[in-house]
Amino acid sequence: MSIDKANQKFNMSYLSQSNCCNCQGGYNNQASYSPFGIFDGTFSGVQSPVNTQFSAFGGWSGFSGMFGDVFGGFNPLMFNWFSNFSMPSFSMPTFVMPTLPILPTFTPSFSSVTGTGKSKSGTGNYNLKPLSSATKEEVLANMSKNDTQFKDILAKQGVEYDSEVGHAVTKYAIDKAKASSTEECAASVSTAYREAAFDIGRGHAYQKKEAIVGVNKDGDKFTEIKLQNKEQLRQLPAGTVVVYGKGACKYSSDYGHVFIATGEGRGVSDFLEQNPRFDVNADVTIYVPTKKVTA
Repeated sequence: MSIDKANQKFNMSYLSQSNCCNCQGGYNNQASYSPFGIFDGTFSGVQSPVNTQFSAFGGWSGFSGMFGDVFGGFNPLMFNWFSNFSMPSFSMPTFVMPTLPILPTFTPSFSSVTGTGKSKSGTGNYNLKPLSSATKEEVLANMSKNDTQFKDILAKQGVEYDSEVGHAVTKYAIDKAKASSTEECAASVSTAYREAAFDIGRGHAYQKKEAIVGVNKDGDKFTEIKLQNKEQLRQLPAGTVVVYGKGACKYSSDYGHVFIATGEGRGVSDFLEQNPRFDVNADVTIYVPTKKVTA
């Protein structure tokens, strides 16, 4: 049998299965199938990958026949899906960092008048720097200078200056004192006495008068003396408690003031006061630490 006759016989047998399912890749009535890969009919002799449908050794090799029945001759694989599509243009938003306010620099400072207890109202800026070592040494070296200044006056009352208590309290207060006032004079004086000697109570500065009277019922801890001038204030022995009433000598009108004499002319509480005030007519009370004279 010749090749032409064989192809004709095979084509007639194959085409008789019209409308067969495309489970093997489909078919096209315009194309011919050849078991040897030879094409005839409409596309005979044309080796086109688009219009060719079957090959004896390659299954389907074209696309128009494969998708013809479904897409009406439209080849989705040959279509440029993105020909009319453009990617949207994106741009990152511009972010501007907020401008933060510059915080002011805080430098503690205080124009030390006296440490009057105003810290109770929450006001005042404090210099918490401690006294210099040189200043502390200077005070302690001269602390005994006034030990005998009021010897005669005290003797008339049957007492003598208690240097042990006076020196111990002064040393403690000087060690804890700051370079300027923290407005805690009353607390500082109370703490110094409590830690170095005995408790003289608490309260505001002006209240130390009543507190000392309360702990001195037997007259064995303090002796009150009167001063005639400011010079005598500078002659007080170490440990002497000086109490100012409210507003006395222009100290606090709310809390008064209180300090411990250093024994060499100054006063110490929460800070070292270089030049304590005095007015003979003001409400100022002086308590010298004393003990009874023994026979």
